[in-house]
Amino acid sequence: MYAVNASQGAFKAVLRTSKESFKSNYSLGGSAREYNLNNYEIAMVKQILNKFQIDYGGIDFTFHNGKAVFNE
Repeated sequence: MYAVNASQGAFKAVLRTSKESFKSNYSLGGSAREYNLNNYEIAMVKQILNKFQIDYGGIDFTFHNGKAVFNE
């Protein structure tokens, strides 16, 4: 799962994982590292941002069969 922070068209993503649980929050013992979005994921982020007026925010995705799926 990763979160995308969007500010003025710039994207930064963090991959959060956990070996213990589906909960990958860093504060709950998960790990976090920088993640490079692929073209498909960038297109999804842009599509979501076009629907909402977001100056700065986080978008969470999860992976299903190796492909990113919008979570919240």
